[in-house]
Amino acid sequence: MTSIIKVDQIQNAAGTTGLTIDSSGNVLTPVRPAFFAYLIGNQSTVNAATDEKVNFNATDFDHGNVFSNGEFTAPVSGLYQINVCVTWLSASLSARYVRATLFKNGSDFGIEGHSHASDESNNDDYHMVSFGAVVNLNSGDTLKVMAATANSSVNIAGFNKTTHFSGYLIG
Repeated sequence: MTSIIKVDQIQNAAGTTGLTIDSSGNVLTPVRPAFFAYLIGNQSTVNAATDEKVNFNATDFDHGNVFSNGEFTAPVSGLYQINVCVTWLSASLSARYVRATLFKNGSDFGIEGHSHASDESNNDDYHMVSFGAVVNLNSGDTLKVMAATANSSVNIAGFNKTTHFSGYLIG
């Protein structure tokens, strides 16, 4: 025996729509937390080999108001897809290595990416670290991106969205 439920929307008791199905069968979840943040303007690293917060200062979207002051706050417990990309402009300095680390609730919890750059110091070089992870978060947990380089005064690139941070609730 086949069971069929014909609905276009599913709402909670207060009337908020949590799921819609359009005429083509596409399922939309309009209140799913999601964000895409990026850096506008270069950010200079101050201390060599020291983690410094990347100050993401613009967003393309912030569904659920989950991104503020360069940090993501999980509104509900669940699994989240998180993506990080940090690009450095070494400005004729050999950065030797660059690192981007995801911090949870203010502490490093072991999700990071590294890049070892050339030792070229005569030309401007770009170095990039990019990674994604599925992270299990509790409601109220915060995530921020920290970055470090071998040298001080190496700019984190803040043009064309080359440095960005994004995420969304999987479920």
